[in-house]
Amino acid sequence: MGRFGLFRKPQWVQLFTYKFPARYVRSNYLEDLKRILVVDDDIELLNSIKRILFNKRGIWDLDFVDSVSLAKEKLSTKKYDVVLTDIQMPEQDGFSLISFMRNEAIDTSIPIVVFSGLGDTRLKQRVLNLGVTDFLNKPINSSELIARLQNVITLKIPEYPFGT
Repeated sequence: MGRFGLFRKPQWVQLFTYKFPARYVRSNYLEDLKRILVVDDDIELLNSIKRILFNKRGIWDLDFVDSVSLAKEKLSTKKYDVVLTDIQMPEQDGFSLISFMRNEAIDTSIPIVVFSGLGDTRLKQRVLNLGVTDFLNKPINSSELIARLQNVITLKIPEYPFGT
């Protein structure tokens, strides 16, 4: 099965080890990480979000990009559990990313959390009608951001084909 060992170095150090046979060791650590893509053209805000989410790095696999085109590339090569995006960005805005994710992406069911400095009710209603999961106002409150991301990830219901 396995081997337990006690090694004594100098008087003040003891090292305990346990060796497992390779066939019993199974790690899904990387598979279990929840993947989050954060999209915003404001580098300072991206760095602020990095600092907020830093303590979750062992639970969440975080990617940060500063444009919609880079976000589309990431979405084409990696599966994400949630996308956090700003609405107002140059060239392509958050609406074009939402449209891409809901109509063209490999997985059109990825939850989207939008944040914006434009907190009017019509904007919130518009993005929610486009299939966005949640909406945050800027400036972003760190506790609220973490709680909402945890809720979105926890509440994500996997899609199962019926009749199989």
